[in-house]
Amino acid sequence: MKKLTSLLFVLVFANSMAFAQNNDATVEQDGNSHNATVTQTGSESNAIVDQDSHFGTGHLTEITQQAGSENFAFVDQNQANSEAFVTQTGSENESRSKQAGYNELTVNQSGNGNVLGAYGDYSGNAYQKNGTGVFSSDKNDLFLNQIGAFQKAGVWQEHHADADITQIGAFNKADVKQTGSPQQAINTADVEQVGARLNADISQNGEGNTSIIDSHGAWDTAISNQSGTDHNSTINQTGLWNTASVSQSVHNNSSTVAQTGSGHSAGVTQTGSGNSSTVSQSGVGGGT
Repeated sequence: MKKLTSLLFVLVFANSMAFAQNNDATVEQDGNSHNATVTQTGSESNAIVDQDSHFGTGHLTEITQQAGSENFAFVDQNQANSEAFVTQTGSENESRSKQAGYNELTVNQSGNGNVLGAYGDYSGNAYQKNGTGVFSSDKNDLFLNQIGAFQKAGVWQEHHADADITQIGAFNKADVKQTGSPQQAINTADVEQVGARLNADISQNGEGNTSIIDSHGAWDTAISNQSGTDHNSTINQTGLWNTASVSQSVHNNSSTVAQTGSGHSAGVTQTGSGNSSTVSQSGVGGGT
């Protein structure tokens, strides 16, 4: 009986060791004032934190992966004053990020198969960069919340960019690309999708542009493309199979698209300065 008990203890201990060995954490830091905290529970979790500082000021990274398997989190921060918070719960969630300059990245993913990656390529890294030298204090912000399952987000930001993405449901996709000039007005992007198979794409090039997409339902597509300065685009869709596309260029144009129901399509193109457009559709069918 004593031998059997010892054998059972050895087997349990061996299994526990094998279970623990499935988790990988690699932290590499160069410079000073760095912080990195990695907590993993479950199996086959991977967390890689690589922090480097040219100016010797503080980076902060916290990665928490719990309950589940095959989670992956990658944070690479370079230069000064970067922050990253990654929390993943579930299985097969991926968070890929690469930051330089003064950036802040907060990622919360809960469920299965959620991915944060690059704009146009989810297998790449979510990218935020602010340059070097006097531009090292420029700040990008990204707050991402994906709660359902199999949702994907791609982000590319540089100089004074701000993105807030929330996806709840399943199979939703959101892409945000923002570029501009350093030391100019900030671009703002806000995407919120609740249902399933919703697609949102925001591309802004310039300064002081704001794009808001708010979709509830399923199979809706919203595209906002703005270049120039001080544009405002708001797309709100509730229902099924709705499509909205907004393109604005030059300076100070404003567009609002509100669609409720199903099967609507709206396209807005404005070039020049001081233009304003409002599109409102409800019911079933229709197009503008």
